[in-house]
Amino acid sequence: MRVLAFLGISLNPLTLAKDIADAFFSALLSLFGTGASSLVTALLGFVKTTSDPVFSGGWWSSSGQAVFERVLAVSASVMALAFMLAIITALLSADHSLLARAALRLPVAVLEMTLLVTVTAALVSASDEVAASIARGATGTLSAFVAVAMSGAIGATGIVGLATGALIVIAALCVWAELLCRSALIYVAVMAGPLIFAASVHPSVRGLRRRYVEGGLALILSKVVIALAFATGSAMLSGLGSSASFSTAVGALMEALTILVVAAFAPFILLRLLIGAETILAPVRSPKACSPDVTSR
Repeated sequence: MRVLAFLGISLNPLTLAKDIADAFFSALLSLFGTGASSLVTALLGFVKTTSDPVFSGGWWSSSGQAVFERVLAVSASVMALAFMLAIITALLSADHSLLARAALRLPVAVLEMTLLVTVTAALVSASDEVAASIARGATGTLSAFVAVAMSGAIGATGIVGLATGALIVIAALCVWAELLCRSALIYVAVMAGPLIFAASVHPSVRGLRRRYVEGGLALILSKVVIALAFATGSAMLSGLGSSASFSTAVGALMEALTILVVAAFAPFILLRLLIGAETILAPVRSPKACSPDVTSR
């Protein structure tokens, strides 16, 4: 018994249970904090080095190119069908301008299908370079923080830090999965592009083409917004290392969580911005909206 007392081990069942629970919870917080720090570090590295869509090699140069060529063959039939429907619609409605617009859309659709892969690859490369540059600036202050400060902050804030850290991990995983989905969706969008461009020969499908372009731009540019939001969140997280205040640590963790949630919704935010910009600019592009109604005078 004296040996146990000398080692600081109490024989009181309640005290012993409390000590075991405290030790278990402290170990759990330390383990969870280390895991959360490693995940945030991996996510930042994934933003910089993730395998983005590559249209000059890999699977695209073999099986992917073959699938795209088959889609182009089907798109030629779709384009012919859309032009025939445009002719029928123009004859039934006696609107010769509709037929003229469809005839003008034919070479434009062919040009769009020809340049689709090249333009997409250039936009993806440019957005990846910008995102990598933004993320590279955040690694300097984050590298030291994630090794010690984040796990220490989660451990120091107890159950609040555990819950907040769990939400940060979930949000980080959502951003990680979103980056993977972005790459896959860009490939799918490129495969579906010729069909949409071919169908847009008919004037009634032109709205679908516009939505396709807006969605594609939102997908490609979303990585820039994700990198920007994550870099901002990383800067917030790095501030935890210089403050031992409980409220400051919890507040900074919550701010970082909010930034990661914003990053997860970046494509949807971009898409809404593009649609909103189109709505604002539509009256400017329309001459009827700018000119007074002479017949009403």
